[in-house]
Amino acid sequence: MASSHDSHDDHGHDDDHGHGDHGPADDLWVVPPIVIGLIVAIIITIVVGGTASGASPFG
Repeated sequence: MASSHDSHDDHGHDDDHGHGDHGPADDLWVVPPIVIGLIVAIIITIVVGGTASGASPFG
């Protein structure tokens, strides 16, 4: 019971503090990876699609 209560209390405190303090920072930290991911996905699509079809969409 002590373990369960300790885990619950720790999680609750961590979630509350993390959410309040890390809220704005979370947005700024998540944007770059999303943008990079989209760019990489587009490049891969162009390269694979261009190689498979024999013509690049931008060519």
